[in-house]
Order: sequence, then C-alpha cells, then structure tokens
Amino acid sequence: MGRFPLTAVAVALSIFSSAHGQNTSGQPPALICADHLGKRILRLEAGGAIVWQHPTSDVPLDLWALPGGNVLYAAGNAVTEVSPAGKVVFEYAIAGGTVVACQRLEDGRTFLAESTKGRLLIVDGQGVIRAETSIAADLCPDGPPALRLRGARRLANGNYLVSHYTGKRVCEYTPAGKRIFEVAIPGGDFNACWLASGNTLISVTDKARDAMLIEVDPQGRTVWSFSNADLAGLPWGENSSPGFTASPMAPL
Repeated sequence: MGRFPLTAVAVALSIFSSAHGQNTSGQPPALICADHLGKRILRLEAGGAIVWQHPTSDVPLDLWALPGGNVLYAAGNAVTEVSPAGKVVFEYAIAGGTVVACQRLEDGRTFLAESTKGRLLIVDGQGVIRAETSIAADLCPDGPPALRLRGARRLANGNYLVSHYTGKRVCEYTPAGKRIFEVAIPGGDFNACWLASGNTLISVTDKARDAMLIEVDPQGRTVWSFSNADLAGLPWGENSSPGFTASPMAPL
C-alpha cells in the first residue's frame, strides 16, 4: 500500500501506549496515526509501510489504538470508534461543535473535548452524557472557536490536562472547572501528557517555524526542549511539526 511521508503531516507529537500496544516481542511496534492533510487514519509497520487506512469525514485530531484492534479517533464534530474492517461501532456527535480530543477510559466510557463551547464530556456507550465540565471562561477570544482547544486528557487523579492552542498555554482543571495549574507556551500547543516523573511533555506546532517539544516540571519550569533549531535545515515548517498523533500497537 506504499509508504507514508511523515513530513507531510501537519500535526503534533502525541504518543500514548494502550493495553493493545504493550510490546513484549522485542520487535519495533506498529503505529496507528492521524494524517491531517489526507483526512485519514493509518496503520504503519516499523519500516513505514501503510498496512491499513480508514478515511475520516474531517481532519483527524486525536486517536487511540484500543484493545482488540479497534481505533478511537476525533474528527470534525464527532468521536468515532472503528473496527479493523472499517465498521463504525461507536460514534458520538455534537451538532455545531468541534471535537478535538478523545480518550477511552478504564470503565469503558469515553472522554472527549469540544472546542467551540469549551466543554469536557464523558459519555457512556449509549451516548448519554455522564459528566460535563465547562472551561468556557478560560477560552481565548482570539481566533476561530475551533482552534481554542486542541489536546485534552483525563488524568489518573480525575482532573483534566488541556492544551489551549490560541491561548498558548497548558492548564489542569478539576471536574468542577477550576484551573489549578497553568504554564505559558511559546506557540500553539497541540497536546500535552503527564510523565511518570511528574513532569509534563508538551508539543508545540504553528506556522512560525518554531515547532518544538517542551518538558516542564510541576512548577512550570522548562527542564528539556527539542526545537526546529536543533535540526539541520529547519525542516519543521508550515506543513509539519514535531511528529504526529500516534499510538503504538502490537506487531502485526
């Protein structure tokens, strides 16, 4: 099916393991990734060959490899779960909304972030909202509403880690919507994740040719970074960034 040119992907690094992605074979894992420009999700083998793909209705912004081989992804106004055969087995859509992040929780429910109104939702398998957090008051008024949020994750402590793209900051919120952590980012942050050390890894992507990865400690101090300036030829330009939304999978 050909090979996938990673430099053509206009998305930011966001690698998350799943139960399906625990690799004990010693072989490099396959990856499932989101192709913004091609509006599709892909499964790549270690050498970069495309071994599976599925078209999406809009630009895919987030995805997870689930146990059993299904893929959960956010695109357009919906979060969708699709089987390896391409069958949609779950979908939750928000009329007039922009779903920018998703996550399957341990209890089987699904977390999603909606950028237009600044809502963090947890829905069950029947599409019933079981929890809702509004962070509308923290949304930056500048820029299109669909760009106010990007990555979002429900944390092990029950709080939420949210990337404010146009606001250029990463914040942690309680389920009541109270902001308890904030760090300013020198660019549009696309995603963030907690590390085992307690630090936060943040990906930054925009059109200013300053795409980068930043690691900050709990006090918000930068302890490590890797930017376009560290690469010959400044390759992370307008149509590229520090990688792609991806989830490691077991070898095919």
